[in-house]
Order: sequence, then structure tokens, then C-alpha cells
Amino acid sequence: MRAAFPYNKHGDGRDAYTFLRIRHHLEGIKKCVLLHAFRLLSTAKAYRSVQARLFNQGDEAHLEATASWKVAYLYLNAATLLALRLPEFDDADCNTYKINVLEKLSSVYGLVMELILADDVVPKNAAIFEATAKCLKQAHDAYQDVFAPLVAEFQRRLGWIACDQE
Repeated sequence: MRAAFPYNKHGDGRDAYTFLRIRHHLEGIKKCVLLHAFRLLSTAKAYRSVQARLFNQGDEAHLEATASWKVAYLYLNAATLLALRLPEFDDADCNTYKINVLEKLSSVYGLVMELILADDVVPKNAAIFEATAKCLKQAHDAYQDVFAPLVAEFQRRLGWIACDQE
């Protein structure tokens, strides 16, 4: 994507022409990030149903489900940080790719949080949730309209995590 940016003596531009040059790269990033996010969400849901059926047969299914939550949150954290690094343009219409990715990631965060809270795996994975709180704080600082409901829900449901700390 960096090679597609047109450069001039003032550096790379943030105008509509630049957007047209890199739009297909942004579309590819959006498609890849969201495809993997929704795939991880469906995997987490599948592990939850397996855990419900096999819970009485031992802790192995519970460990697999916990691992799937960790992977889902680690991926969402990395994907959110990647989306935050996508370029900003002068024209608000050109920023729709970035906003769309962030909105969808926010909704997936919420769905994964619902699944995790239903399985009560929070106390065993405090480090993952603290890393998620920091990532959400950074995203909220940059895009309050997109992440405000999620951060409020995160703080309400998992109040022991201090999202306001840096």
C-alpha cells in the first residue's frame, strides 16, 4: 500500500486522488481483517457449543474454549490497532473504509465479550482483558463515536478493569 501513495515535495497526500490510488489496498485490508474476525467469532461460538455438550466429560473442552477466547481477543486487539493505523484523508467520504472496519470490529468485540461473560472465564484471563482494555482505550481516544458504547459496556460488565488508565 505504501508504494501506491503518490508523493510530491510535501510528502504523501491525503486527498481524493490518493484515496483512489490506494482504495483497492484498503478494500483488501478491510476484507481480510473482517473475514478473520468473523471466522474467529464463529470458532468461539463452536467451541462454546462443544463445551456445553462435553463439559461433564472433563476440563479439556473448557481449556479449548478458553484458548479460543484468548485468540479471538488477541486478534481483535491486533486488528483494531492495524485499523487505527490506516490512513486518514481530508475528505470524510474517503474515511468510510476505516470507520467501517472499526465499527465492525467494535461489534465483534461486543459479541465475543457476551460469549466470554456467559462462560465465566474472565478471572482466569485477566492479562488478556487488561490488554484489551488498553487497546479499547486507544481506539476510544481516536474514535469516540465508534467505541464509546463498547467501552461503556466493557467498564460496566468488567468494572474491575481500569480502562481510564494509560
